Amino acid sequence: MRHFTLALALVALLALAAGCGVKSPGSGSDRGTAQALVDESTRLLQESLDKDEEGRLRSLIARARGILLIPSVGDVSFFFSLGSGNALVTARTDEGWTGPVFMSKTTVGWGLQAGVSKQSGLLLVMDEEDLRYILKKGGVLRGQARVVALNVDQEYNETPEFQESGDVYFVGARTGLYAGVALSGGGFSNRLGLNEAFTGVEGGSPETILFDRKLKPHGAERLLDMLAEAEASGAAQNKKDGTEVPSN
Repeated sequence: MRHFTLALALVALLALAAGCGVKSPGSGSDRGTAQALVDESTRLLQESLDKDEEGRLRSLIARARGILLIPSVGDVSFFFSLGSGNALVTARTDEGWTGPVFMSKTTVGWGLQAGVSKQSGLLLVMDEEDLRYILKKGGVLRGQARVVALNVDQEYNETPEFQESGDVYFVGARTGLYAGVALSGGGFSNRLGLNEAFTGVEGGSPETILFDRKLKPHGAERLLDMLAEAEASGAAQNKKDGTEVPSN
C-alpha cells in the first residue's frame, strides 16, 4: 500500500510539473526550447555520422522516409518507474528533408525493478505510412515492424499497425544500470506548441508542416543539410552495392 501511495504521489507530481511547464503557443520560451532541442539533435546526428565509418547509417538514411532523432530518453525505477524525454521528427519528401516537428515521451510502470537508464539515437522509418502512424498515434517500438538495434545486433518484433514491408531501424545506444521485470505504458506525443512556435504554422500540425507545406524552418538548416548530404552519400553507396534506393 505504501508503494502504491508513493506511485500515486509521483504521478501527481509528474502531472503538476507538466502543467506548470505549459507555455502559450508561439511564445519566446517555446521558440527557445525548440531551438535548443534542434541543436541537441543536430549534435546527435553529427556524432552518429562521425562514427559511421562503414557508411551503414548513411545507407539507411538514403532509404528512410522519416527519422526520429532522440537526444535522450531516461528512466528511473524503484518499484515504480518514470520515464521522459524528447524527440524530433523529420520527413523525406519530393522536396527533400522537411521539419522538424517535436514530440515528447512519458512512461509510467510498476513492478519488481530498480535502476537508471538512458537511451539516445536515431529511429529510421522506411515507409511513409509508418511515419504518419507514429505522428498520429505516438506508437513507437510496438508491433510487427522489424526493428534492428545496430549497436547490439538485436532484432525483435514490434507494432501491429506498422506495415510488414516497412522496416524500422534503431541506431544508438542504451547506457546505465537496470534490473527487474515490470509493466509499463506510455508513448510519444506531439508538442504542438513547440511546432507552432518553431514553424509559425497555426495549431502546429505535424502533417501540415512535414507533408502538406513541406517546411524547412529557420534554425533547422544545418540539421536538414546534414541529412541531405548523408542521403546523397548513402544513395551513391547503395547504387554501388546494387541496393535499390526508392525514389521520392
